Amino acid sequence: WGWSKFFAKSNLFHFFSFGYYYIHVVFLNFLSFIGLFSLFKVFESECPERKKELLFFTFLFPSTLFWGSGLLKDGLLLFGMGVLVYQFYTYLKHPEQHRRIVPIVLSFALLSITKLYIIVLLAPGLLTWAIMTKLKLGKPAFYTGAAYLLFFTCAFNFYRILPEYNLAAMLYWKQFNFYGFATSVDSKSLIEIPRLGLDTWGVVKHMPQAFLTTYLRPFFNDIKGNPLVLLSVLENCMIFIATIISLLNYRRPIKKDTGFLWATIFFVITLYILIGLTTPVLGAIVRYKIPALPFLGFVLVSLSGKSGIFT
Repeated sequence: WGWSKFFAKSNLFHFFSFGYYYIHVVFLNFLSFIGLFSLFKVFESECPERKKELLFFTFLFPSTLFWGSGLLKDGLLLFGMGVLVYQFYTYLKHPEQHRRIVPIVLSFALLSITKLYIIVLLAPGLLTWAIMTKLKLGKPAFYTGAAYLLFFTCAFNFYRILPEYNLAAMLYWKQFNFYGFATSVDSKSLIEIPRLGLDTWGVVKHMPQAFLTTYLRPFFNDIKGNPLVLLSVLENCMIFIATIISLLNYRRPIKKDTGFLWATIFFVITLYILIGLTTPVLGAIVRYKIPALPFLGFVLVSLSGKSGIFT
């Protein structure tokens, strides 16, 4: 589905834009900004003393600016994800505000037609956090990790009930088709990643390497004269330096309720693993990890010491 064609041909948008392409771009950028701003408001509520750093990590990653500003579904993805997280977060804090159920449902529907796997990877953490809040449970790291482990154990064994839903096989064919397409168009950023099999063990054993591939690539030797890849390399350097600073200045989160933080951590980890397992093209890796970048920035800022990352 070409989103540019959708916006161009939609009678609703045509009524406002009269068919002008750049009007559609401005409108989609506005939606993308709403999504990122919604995420920022959640992050600020969790870590109010780090407002400037959160502003930078939420809005100013080069990949977010580039891919979130075009007439692509990435803008809709950021919009739906931001609204979903913000409305869910606010409703959990203020359960009497039932009106928030409507935007939660609508943003859920929007994500289901853009990238359903974002919902799948977010849901275990957010729902676990909601349950822990309701039951006033401690040990959020344990319960969130257990929820993701239980969820994916069930997901990878679901084929025993319905053989046509074999998650390991789906990942295998996703990777296989991606390799085939990249080879057919002679992609200049094709890289070699561990080849998956049709079994679950083939997925599990490659998870650490998949995460590191997404976290660290592209390298400097991947630039090959491409200025866009250079920006991605510089972005990775920034993330790597921020990670080192956060580890060196690590502090335990001040807030007692760290359920949202752990939901964020596991979302980033699982999304990076999924990308690293199925995507052998550097350009696609950079684009696909955009939904995780604001959350990754929030994690790094939350875990840094009193001096922060930039000071």
